[in-house]
Amino acid sequence: MSHVYHSYIEHILLKEIYKISPWKTARLISYGFLLGSAGVSILSSKDAKNVYTHVTAAVKHGGDSVKKTLTTLKENCEDVNADANDINQKRAI
Repeated sequence: MSHVYHSYIEHILLKEIYKISPWKTARLISYGFLLGSAGVSILSSKDAKNVYTHVTAAVKHGGDSVKKTLTTLKENCEDVNADANDINQKRAI
């Protein structure tokens, strides 16, 4: 983008921002605050806490499952490596 075009866009945006009345801005800020407050009270409710608990339990269970799978995979890789070393030692003799 050229500098002139960029400045033109900034000029247009600033012009639009200044068209908004101070009362409308205050209302929008108030609505945002009210929605935020309602969101906090909804997210801190007993039902929401129950959902968080179940989701956390599911994530922990999934983590345990992944750890178990990785342990099995590591053991299998160690077995394959040991078998490959045995084969190479027999060929060397």
